[in-house]
Amino acid sequence: MARIADEQWRIWEQKLRDFLPRRRYKHCLRVAAQAGLLACHYGLDEEQARLAGLLHDVARDLSFDTLLSYAADNGLLVGAEERANPIILHAPVGAALIKNDWGISDETVLKAIALHTVAAPDMDDFCQLIYLADIIEPGRTEWPGLKTLRRLSYEHLGRAMLLALQENISYLEECHTFIHPRAVAAHDFFALQFMEQESANK
Repeated sequence: MARIADEQWRIWEQKLRDFLPRRRYKHCLRVAAQAGLLACHYGLDEEQARLAGLLHDVARDLSFDTLLSYAADNGLLVGAEERANPIILHAPVGAALIKNDWGISDETVLKAIALHTVAAPDMDDFCQLIYLADIIEPGRTEWPGLKTLRRLSYEHLGRAMLLALQENISYLEECHTFIHPRAVAAHDFFALQFMEQESANK
């Protein structure tokens, strides 16, 4: 990705500041910084990572009705899972919104934003990086396993994804909250990947 001019960054940051509550905006700044650090560590595009991190939650504070209607109007998948828990639509809706209204067409960025909440099997390294940056950014409230996840995120993306998904699914089970089948499929994908790697190393 070509270097983004400082003026363009300022435009996007101001637009985001006007669009989101202050606490969400601050979170997005921290995710952008965290994503940039991870991208540098893994040799991925820092500009793309910072941009995806900055804009990943652009639709997070839209109402459920707005999320559902925007998704339907833009041909996004709205199944029983999304209707039962519309907040998970903020990821794909956010990707569609910045493509339609913000003029951002980078498919790598858009895909990572679309997948940063529920995840999916066979996510590429960039998508994994954004998913993890959202979870491990330094403003997050500490929870058991977070320090381990932060360390693992710099050691092996796939294993960090497995831990993140395990923790998320366990938390949702404890809360008796709906778990999206795609999150379970993502967990199973990374678990199988981990087992295959362990077997190959024996």
